[in-house]
Amino acid sequence: MADSERTFDIGAYFATRALIEGYAEKERLVGVEMFMLRPDRWYEYPRWRCSKGHVSTNYLISTELGPVCLDCYEPVSLTFPEDKGGPLAPAESVKQPDSKEVRP
Repeated sequence: MADSERTFDIGAYFATRALIEGYAEKERLVGVEMFMLRPDRWYEYPRWRCSKGHVSTNYLISTELGPVCLDCYEPVSLTFPEDKGGPLAPAESVKQPDSKEVRP
């Protein structure tokens, strides 16, 4: 199927982005260094999430949609390193890890 024939749920995409932005804002409020409105540590081990709950360290570049999920071809957004996939809970309900935590 050509990219121009694909459609996606724009509402689900923006809802997912809003949840991810809540996680970023929560880290910003505790003083974590930021780059392009995302915590610096998110760029160390980048993960990408689509609105269908898939999380990956890679994505595909579509000529029509930009970065898309490798599983379902939905647009993706940068997410936090601890994101494991599945439903994304609002940031207020999840304890964020300490920003000084040592990662392997």
